[in-house]
Amino acid sequence: MNAPTEKPEIEVLLCDAEVEAERLVSIARTAVALGLLTFFAIAFPPIEEVEHAVLIRQGYAVLATMLAYLLIGVLIWLAICTRVFHRRMIWPAAVAGSLFVVFSLKASMDNTQLSGDAVFVFPSVWLVPLVLSFGVLRGNPRVLAVFVSVLVAGIAIIVAADAGAIKGQGDSVIWLLLGPPPNVMRLIMIALAGVILVVAARRTRLLLFQSIDATIRNANLTRYLPAKLAPQLAAGRLEDLREGQREEIAVLFINIPGFTQLSETMTPREVSDFVTEFRRLVARVVEDHGGVIDKFMGDAALVLFTEPDMPQ
Repeated sequence: MNAPTEKPEIEVLLCDAEVEAERLVSIARTAVALGLLTFFAIAFPPIEEVEHAVLIRQGYAVLATMLAYLLIGVLIWLAICTRVFHRRMIWPAAVAGSLFVVFSLKASMDNTQLSGDAVFVFPSVWLVPLVLSFGVLRGNPRVLAVFVSVLVAGIAIIVAADAGAIKGQGDSVIWLLLGPPPNVMRLIMIALAGVILVVAARRTRLLLFQSIDATIRNANLTRYLPAKLAPQLAAGRLEDLREGQREEIAVLFINIPGFTQLSETMTPREVSDFVTEFRRLVARVVEDHGGVIDKFMGDAALVLFTEPDMPQ
């Protein structure tokens, strides 16, 4: 099913929705970073108790990564709240999220001097499902597609670095699980998950478009038709409307006796207020009894009741 061309009024609504979604992403990113920092502070031992220099450097690298992730979330949130953030900035924000994960993995590799075979061992790789879920929150399948492409391409480049170098090292056979074939499979699964999420985002956007479009159509109909009839006409086919249908109804005509003489003793403002209050009362009573106001004519109203709603 092809996505319909977005109309100007719907485009404006979707634009506002995407900026609001980016605000939610920034809040989620900030919350995740704070949660990881809290867990890191509890789980990571004091520096003086860590004997291996690599673990110390890795700890600092993880801390810097989480602080940077927190900073990105806060800055985007502030930009949106101060109305500095524009819809076009969603694209670089999404790409930056992908590159952040890639560079975090690269920094871990440089710190440990390991090859690309070990990329899926680092804790930073578990940011992948999180950032993918953040991409879905944006609701824009094109932005998500670019996001997934950059993420998968970046990790693929890292995986390709000295691929197979770990094979045969030491007595352990762990290299069987960290070699190029299993890593390629992991990368393919990430890519497939991204494709599924893009399809889901596209479908969600299409449903949102159709919902907004239907709401606008009904709103436009109510400008010219009674509000109760507009949804029925909007849902029906043109052929059905042309054919018409037989239905028993009760027609009620209401007017204010002596209104002409009464209005001659009132100011224009008093006449306007009097008629407005009359119409408000009629509309409330008719609505309470399930009727439909066909039209107001000065001090009069024409009301219709279908058979189930006819007053007894």
